[in-house]
Amino acid sequence: MAESVGVKKVCELCLKATSQYTCPRCNIRYCTSVCYKGESHANCSEAFYKDCFMEALKEKEVNEEDKKQMIETLKKYEDDPYDLDSDEEELSLEERMSGLDLDNDSDEIWSALTDVEKKEFQAMLQDGRLGHLVELWEPWWTSHNAALVTEVGKKIQPPKGQLQILTKIPEIGLLLKNPPSENIKYGVLNILYGYCYLLRLHNGEQAADSAIQFCQDLKEISDCLGDMVYSLTSEALQIAIENISGKAKSVFVSQEFSISIIEDVKHVIIGPDTSSSIDYVLAALSDIYRNFVSARKMVNNELKNVTKPEEQAALKEMKKGFFKIGKGVEFKLAWAKSYGAMMQSLIPELELELCSLTSEFATQSKVNKYFEKKLKAKPKKPLIEEL
Repeated sequence: MAESVGVKKVCELCLKATSQYTCPRCNIRYCTSVCYKGESHANCSEAFYKDCFMEALKEKEVNEEDKKQMIETLKKYEDDPYDLDSDEEELSLEERMSGLDLDNDSDEIWSALTDVEKKEFQAMLQDGRLGHLVELWEPWWTSHNAALVTEVGKKIQPPKGQLQILTKIPEIGLLLKNPPSENIKYGVLNILYGYCYLLRLHNGEQAADSAIQFCQDLKEISDCLGDMVYSLTSEALQIAIENISGKAKSVFVSQEFSISIIEDVKHVIIGPDTSSSIDYVLAALSDIYRNFVSARKMVNNELKNVTKPEEQAALKEMKKGFFKIGKGVEFKLAWAKSYGAMMQSLIPELELELCSLTSEFATQSKVNKYFEKKLKAKPKKPLIEEL
């Protein structure tokens, strides 16, 4: 994540140069890839690269050239000079990979590697070679126009990668007879958190055929896609964070990563510039809406190939749920179009919540380390003592 224009802070790793980026996992500021891959940040960067590398194996849109390059990269390390006691002749890498689907069989591919190949993979993590295979995604919402004054009639270009806002957003006045509740902004906040979390988790990748999984994960994180209503910023964020380590634990990375997403939500609410502050909120909600529409169509296609009554019933229920949530997101789009500027008032609260949760996490980590150290140092009492 690039630093906001005009803000100069020192690199938190080398404590010398000016920071240019923010780690997508732990939110620490750093100046260059040297610091990012350095020893003091190794645990975070290594885990990120490995997750991204293994995730890349699962992507549906891997072309033949990428597959060939992957095989050639692994082939360099197929010789095992230490395995001299083996009674059987080891199969070549190509033979071991034969029959495996490089798009989906990531676990099987890992199992097919020799111990030396796995060690080499770990070495690539350690020395940063793997980092060259994974391009860090910079979210479109982190780009803000620094100019407060622009020429009359001059159109500001949207940031690279910014998603399109739906063109047919209904007017909120046509959906409601009375003015909408101010608490809707907390629901939007809750949904934006889940959206930013999932995009960060997958390094910005959104495969066309993964809409169902994306929507299911988002539904587990953001309760406001259902009937839940919040009246506080802290509620909207903290319950989403709790959901990630609870019912949505399949997407859990770390508490530190979950907390860092609050910074992303703040960027979405800030918007591209002062004249169009709601555009990022509208773009994010539009993308969420499109995902639920796509997921519903995919479920409908699956229904055509299912004959068992119980499976049909489950898919119909899922389709119904996606339709209902899609309508809810459409309503929030209509609200944001007319009242989205209200979200700006949440920025100070987001900053306070980020500071508070970060402090709590740091304190709890210190306490945990203290007791872990005490437990390790404490000698074990013998089970039987001489009287």
